[in-house]
Amino acid sequence: MEQFSEDVGIPMNCIFPVKNYDSEIDLDDDTDSLILSALRNIINFAEDSINFHLNQSKSSP
Repeated sequence: MEQFSEDVGIPMNCIFPVKNYDSEIDLDDDTDSLILSALRNIINFAEDSINFHLNQSKSSP
């Protein structure tokens, strides 16, 4: 992940590796909680970004 972060310029705290359930039927509570935690962080980052851009547009003349 560190190499990917360097290659694409995305900070490590913005990279959320998750498991793909594409071929699995059974769920795992431990895996589910990690995926939900990653999703919560992604939503928080998106909300912060939207709020930042809204505030920037309000303060511009």
